[in-house]
Amino acid sequence: MSRHSPEIRLRPVTEADLGMFCRFVVEPGLIGLDWSGFRDPKAVQRRFDTDSYLGEDNGRLIVDVAAGTEPEQRSLEKAGFTLEGIIRAAEFRAGQWRDGYLYSRLRTDLDPLAG
Repeated sequence: MSRHSPEIRLRPVTEADLGMFCRFVVEPGLIGLDWSGFRDPKAVQRRFDTDSYLGEDNGRLIVDVAAGTEPEQRSLEKAGFTLEGIIRAAEFRAGQWRDGYLYSRLRTDLDPLAG
């Protein structure tokens, strides 16, 4: 039996992602203890208009997974990403609300391939 390996890629933030980013700044507890309090939701659009979240000092990429299952999550963790939180009911797909998973990897994190 062959094993299907879903495509995992990093992609830039798009305008369609901004709704989720706005939820991060106005919904207490959405990403657990990492929530830093209410912030200006319009700042999300302003940042996108400035540099599309690809700034020189900090930036964001979206981890795009064709099938969001446990093996893909392990792959992200092996690549050095940390699960920051679960965004419940983040998107409506295939007739039901689906959770989203927020992963991050900082430039200062150790390279998992460095040994």
